Amino acid sequence: MELKKAASICLNEMFYLQLSEDEKDERAALEMEYKRYLNKLAVMDTRWIAKSVQKQENALQKLKMLSPELYKAALEPDECFLQNFVYRGPTLTPPIESYEPPDGHYIDVSKKWLC
Repeated sequence: MELKKAASICLNEMFYLQLSEDEKDERAALEMEYKRYLNKLAVMDTRWIAKSVQKQENALQKLKMLSPELYKAALEPDECFLQNFVYRGPTLTPPIESYEPPDGHYIDVSKKWLC
């Protein structure tokens, strides 16, 4: 058994990749650049959503001034969309069969102060 374990360790060490300092620095810089890019995308998405919501609110306010009836109709849910909406997948997560919940006992570790 020990022989197999030793052979496994030798194989693992054999395939371990030794990186030079330049390669490590290059990879770290690339990772940082990628994280900045992802952050920039997230900020752009957030701004786009905020602008879209603001434009929608402005349009609804203008519609309210022009025609209160159309404004009320615009706020109603779209029945065609709701009729064609299909949800697939579990509506609830089934319980785990072998899970036993904790019984609620705890150890009081708060300090007791004497008055």
